[in-house]
Amino acid sequence: MEKDYFKQVDEYVDGELTGSELSDFIKEMNRNPELYKEVELYKKVNGLLYELADYNKKREDLKQLHEEYMKSRKEKQNPEIDN
Repeated sequence: MEKDYFKQVDEYVDGELTGSELSDFIKEMNRNPELYKEVELYKKVNGLLYELADYNKKREDLKQLHEEYMKSRKEKQNPEIDN
């Protein structure tokens, strides 16, 4: 790419470009196949990062549920007796 578009690519993918900035960027993408490829790559990487974050969140939730379940089982096996 001849011009540094990284900030605009980020803003475009995040939906932060509006008005003439947005239309100018879209025109440039249509004119510049390298910029278009950069945007598509950015979208894929961004999507994978969101999927990874979601996976890690679900994994942490499952870990917490497992710990609660194991604690519950242990309490049922060894109930404390109040006298």
